[in-house]
Amino acid sequence: MRDNVSSFDWQSIALCVLISGMFLSFVLETFFVQTLFLWLLGGFAIYTGIRARKFYFQWYSVFFLAMFLLRILALWRQPELKFSNIEISLSFMLFPLFFSLIKVNENMWIIIQKVVVIGFAIFLCMILYNFIIHIYFENLVRETFTNAKYLYALFLKEPFYGHPSFLAVILAPSIPMCFNLAVKASKNWQQWLWLLFIPLIVFIVFVIGSRIGLFVCGMLIVLCCIYFFKKLNIVSKIALGLAFVAAIGMFRISTINYTEDPIRKEMNAFAIEKIKEHPLLGHGYGTQHAHLNDTENPQEFENSFIFIVNHFHNTYLDETFQFGFIGALPFFLLILYLIGFALKKRDVFLFSFLIIYIPFFYVELPFNSMKGIMPMMLFLAIIMNLLHKKELPCK
Repeated sequence: MRDNVSSFDWQSIALCVLISGMFLSFVLETFFVQTLFLWLLGGFAIYTGIRARKFYFQWYSVFFLAMFLLRILALWRQPELKFSNIEISLSFMLFPLFFSLIKVNENMWIIIQKVVVIGFAIFLCMILYNFIIHIYFENLVRETFTNAKYLYALFLKEPFYGHPSFLAVILAPSIPMCFNLAVKASKNWQQWLWLLFIPLIVFIVFVIGSRIGLFVCGMLIVLCCIYFFKKLNIVSKIALGLAFVAAIGMFRISTINYTEDPIRKEMNAFAIEKIKEHPLLGHGYGTQHAHLNDTENPQEFENSFIFIVNHFHNTYLDETFQFGFIGALPFFLLILYLIGFALKKRDVFLFSFLIIYIPFFYVELPFNSMKGIMPMMLFLAIIMNLLHKKELPCK
């Protein structure tokens, strides 16, 4: 694919369709659809890469390759692990590999953002419609809505996504997208249209009860208010000021009783004690569930938690527990590299990625499932691809 694309050819259109389709597939908890887009994107990347005879090396891919090799080695040493672990491990390498063979230009990125934001807005309106139907037309008792698990089970049914925190993280990138589209809008009504999607996103995240989602959304709004403030008109600046104040309030809501969550404190303490037993090389890939259930009554232990305890719900601890400090080094170096690269480039989308996933790593393990790793890798791969393109000399 050409480095500078002034007009859209069939390859550019195909790439926009594949990337946009993959973003939208993340809100559907359908593994087949996500995997289909993954392999279509991979096939397209290989085709265009061979045809263009270009390979765009990017340093961040080295860290993911190291993490991939660690998991492959662990699978060889632990044949009892499920096949799904192999698919999860492979996805670490596929995205950097695919995006080293293609180039996403600015015009394509704008088109993808518009499709993603509009698609997410339609999805969120469907959730909102179900919410209104259940509240006002079925006369449900108000107390039933105090349970977050009941909430998302109620109106995030199939084909909707079934995990509030993962859904919030998938929707979060659309916040900087909305700000970016508003800045690039030529008319005031278009600017307002893109900004109006943000309250809808925040409201749904609030309704599904994701505290980490509210925290991330608040951080993103603050970031975008600061980053885009000079680029918007006076009315939009007033709106951003109100959004900034609302974001501060969201921090308070999202942190109430969060740090004192007894379940997470118990699991974190357990993980730290286990890490001390094998600090350098860890306990092995995918062994968290066995250790967490190594009690006199495993079923009773697991029932004491709200969620399934097949990992510690903390990526920093999970990586160190599985691979030790030596094996977890590529993961921590990746984060440091991305922070340094973001400070160097001052790119709002890379800052957004870090704001979304550094806190999310503290409460979840996205590497343990396709619904976690695939949205993360796609968003990061596009950002790094665009930033790498800006470093290439113009021809």
